[in-house]
Amino acid sequence: MTEEFVFRGFLIQTFGSWFKILVLAIIIQAIIFAAVHGYNSLGVFEVFVSGLIMGVLAWKTNGIEVSSALHTANNLTIALFVMFGLQSTTSTINPTDFIIGIVLDIILFVIMYFVGMKTQWFGEIKKM
Repeated sequence: MTEEFVFRGFLIQTFGSWFKILVLAIIIQAIIFAAVHGYNSLGVFEVFVSGLIMGVLAWKTNGIEVSSALHTANNLTIALFVMFGLQSTTSTINPTDFIIGIVLDIILFVIMYFVGMKTQWFGEIKKM
């Protein structure tokens, strides 16, 4: 996904090399990731959380493959929720859709993290 190359690939590495503080690089890319999505404040916060989660996975795995998989799973799940009428398709996110989105992000993160630990995706972590 292009978003993963830009946000978790290019921006995290760029900000990490500038600031030498990986957490700051992950937070900044998540802020920019959220800002480019045209949602109301609840939606922007949900996308910010997604950006943080995907940033952490990119860091932990030293690549964007797992964060790309999570991003794809997230987008597919939301598309299915919309298709079956469980979630709306608007840029104005309501509290129910916000809760569904955050819970979905957390569930997908836990699944990816658990699988990553079991399959040893998380090799030696590089320090910036």
